[in-house]
Amino acid sequence: MATVCGRSPRKFTWQELAELNDRHNVHVAVRGKVFDLTKFIDKHPGGVDQMLLGAGRDVSQVFEMYHDFSIYRVLEKFYVGDLTSNELPVYLEAGEFPRTLKKRVKERFKQLGLNGKDARWTVMRYFWLSLGVVFFWYLQTFAYSNCLVGCLAASFGLSLFNAIAAFNMGHDASHFAVTKKPWVWWLVGLWHDFANGMSQLVWNHQHTIGHHPYTNVDHADPDIITAADVG
Repeated sequence: MATVCGRSPRKFTWQELAELNDRHNVHVAVRGKVFDLTKFIDKHPGGVDQMLLGAGRDVSQVFEMYHDFSIYRVLEKFYVGDLTSNELPVYLEAGEFPRTLKKRVKERFKQLGLNGKDARWTVMRYFWLSLGVVFFWYLQTFAYSNCLVGCLAASFGLSLFNAIAAFNMGHDASHFAVTKKPWVWWLVGLWHDFANGMSQLVWNHQHTIGHHPYTNVDHADPDIITAADVG
């Protein structure tokens, strides 16, 4: 049995783990093991906010989506105990196929000189989308504010560009897909908040942490919860 500083590992229920969820007490579970990452949070290459998204949770699926499997070695030094219960479904540990696939894709990108997070063309797309939002907002608010037909047409254009911005900019930021710089994700998310009047933080919790690890899993995926479930 693994030990923690010569002591037996602590046992955590999922309810106990859920309470360890702030910047000064960051615990996560991966594959049944609990890790105290409080001292690592400021060193995390993906940023502080991304660590806090997973604090107090079993992040097995999310961890494996965004990290190489070799990173498990880094986690071991932060091991403090074992998770004895789960609030949400637990999937089987990844076998050889996904591990090999992930490795080969990474190698292929390297051979072709490609960077999956290259932001050059993405930034241009963001620029034109943002310009479209501002342009149609101006038309609706000022240029055609006294013209019903013009205002309606501008409203349609604004709605269209806002939706495309959400599907592109907001979605990319929530998956940390543009560059490897956390401040870029934060800035794109902030623009998404402003343009669409929604919270990128709430979206990250619902979509990135909630939907993707449990896609279409009843009572686990927040994107398929219905009024009947709530009632």
